[in-house]
Amino acid sequence: MNKLDLHKKGWLKESTDGILSVLRLPSFWLIASAAFVRYGTYISIAGLWAGPYLEHVYHIPFIERGKILMLFPLGFLLGGPILGFLSDRVFRNRKSVALLAMCFYTIFFFPLTGFLLTPSLIMIAGIFFWIGFLTSCGNVMYANIKELLPNSISGTAMSAVNFFTMAGAGVFQHVMGVSIDKFSLPQGQLPPEAFSFAFGLCFVAAALGTVAYLFV
Repeated sequence: MNKLDLHKKGWLKESTDGILSVLRLPSFWLIASAAFVRYGTYISIAGLWAGPYLEHVYHIPFIERGKILMLFPLGFLLGGPILGFLSDRVFRNRKSVALLAMCFYTIFFFPLTGFLLTPSLIMIAGIFFWIGFLTSCGNVMYANIKELLPNSISGTAMSAVNFFTMAGAGVFQHVMGVSIDKFSLPQGQLPPEAFSFAFGLCFVAAALGTVAYLFV
């Protein structure tokens, strides 16, 4: 066996050991679960279903819908540096900031379920902004898992969390699409109940992710 083969073998063993070390950490699974539901619910509403929701429930014209949907990225843009500042300089604790953000993230999903009332358009605009703002706590989650592990495998840990983050987007978009389609009317119209049910799933999932983060 030449030096190159020995190097490859050593690199493979080191990588495998790093992955196993990450997977053995209970906090990894808790953070990964929260990341899964956080990004999955966010991208499903902001990137896919918020537009049809405004169209079918509020009957808002195309251009006006676009203006309201811009509140998602605006909130996200502002939330990243602000939540980062809070975790670095104010709380000096990653878990506290991420957990608080997840709590409020879950709360802002509740009005979308229509369980108590149908939100006004002004409320919807505010909800969209704050959902975007609070979901930027994902950056704090990455920092949280990084600090729980040695530097030698922190990159592996963040990559693994990122895998679950992206998986959440794929899973939730599909699940919401299937659930909304069940309520579809013959003319292609979607009743408010379709979105209430789908957003209710997001609310429950976000709540479970928040509970999981309690134990990080």
